[in-house]
Amino acid sequence: MKDFLFLNYDWVPNSTYLFKCFEACGYECDYVNEQTLQNFVPRYKYRVVVAYLHEPWQLPLINHLRHTYLSNSYWVQHDDTDEEHVQQWFDTAPDLIIQREVTARTVNPYNKPLYPHHLINRKKLVSVIRLQGFVNPILPPPLS
Repeated sequence: MKDFLFLNYDWVPNSTYLFKCFEACGYECDYVNEQTLQNFVPRYKYRVVVAYLHEPWQLPLINHLRHTYLSNSYWVQHDDTDEEHVQQWFDTAPDLIIQREVTARTVNPYNKPLYPHHLINRKKLVSVIRLQGFVNPILPPPLS
C-alpha cells in the first residue's frame, strides 16, 4: 500500500509543487495527470487519494476509480479554483475538501469537513498557495 495518489494537472505549478512536497517528506506517492488518467489502472492501494482533476470528461473516470479500485481510500477534493462555494465534482461526497476560496459565505453541499488552503498561526493567516488576498476581493489580504 502506498500513502498518496495525486490526480493533478501537470501544467499547474502550485499544486504540483505542493503535492511533490509530500514525496520529499518521505511519503510514497504516485501521480496521475490529465494525459494518463484515461488509461490509469492502479497497481497499488492508496491510503489517501487527492483529486484536483475536475474537467467534465475526467469526472466519470474518477468516479469509476472511486467505486472500484480505490473504494477503500480516503478521498480529498483539492479545489484550487476561484470558486467560493464547494463544487460537486463527484457522485458521492469526498471525505475531506480542501479549498482555496473559503469565506464565511462558502456553501458546502457535501456536508463534509472543509478546510482552506491556509495555515493558522495563532496571530496571523498565512497563505501556503499564494498571496491571494491581494488579487481576490472576497479574501482578506495576508497579514504581516
